[in-house]
Amino acid sequence: SVGRWLADLPADQRPGVVWTSPYTRARSTGDLALQRAGFDAPRRVDERLRDRDMGITDMLTAQGIRSAYPEEAERRSWLGKFYYRPPGGESWADVAQRVRG
Repeated sequence: SVGRWLADLPADQRPGVVWTSPYTRARSTGDLALQRAGFDAPRRVDERLRDRDMGITDMLTAQGIRSAYPEEAERRSWLGKFYYRPPGGESWADVAQRVRG
């Protein structure tokens, strides 16, 4: 659907560059969108666009975190979603700083 949306844009409104994260899935999506749109644009990969690193809580639901790491669930509750940084991971504040850098 992104490819169709891009194809429908007037030529002067089409992107001059396609930015993606370093993940294969993101690069493939960018390539596919341009292919479907029927035009080409330079691609740029930027490490700052990667997913948030969830550290020890990666792949766990909120219930899973409460069960496996009750102290982390309590710390998140106290700090709030934006500032909580799981051990080995990033807070949303860290992500905001990363993408601005």
